[in-house]
Amino acid sequence: MLKLKANPTFRSKVLIPAPGETFAVEFEFKHFTRKAYGEWLTGDRSKDRTYTDAVMDIAVNWFDVDAEFSREYVEELLQNYHAAGQAILEAHATALTGAKLGN
Repeated sequence: MLKLKANPTFRSKVLIPAPGETFAVEFEFKHFTRKAYGEWLTGDRSKDRTYTDAVMDIAVNWFDVDAEFSREYVEELLQNYHAAGQAILEAHATALTGAKLGN
C-alpha cells in the first residue's frame, strides 16, 4: 500500500568510480519533500556547500565501507575517490526524484 507520508530514510546503491574499478556502496539517505528538496538545492547555503556538507545533509549511514559513517570519513572518501561526491549526489537525486541532476 502506498503511504502518503514517505519513510524518513531510504536505502540506495551508489556506484563509486575508482581507477580501474567501481565500488557499489549502499547508502541510507534522507527523504525530502518536493518543497524541502527544492529549497535545499537552491537555498542561500547551497552556494558555499562543499561535497562533504552535501553528503552529510542527505545521508545518514553507509554500508560496505571499512569505517563508520561520520563527517571525517566522508571527507576521507571524497579526498581519495575524486568522483564520489557527484556519484553520491546523483544517486540520491535519482532515487528521490527519478531523474538525474543536470550539469
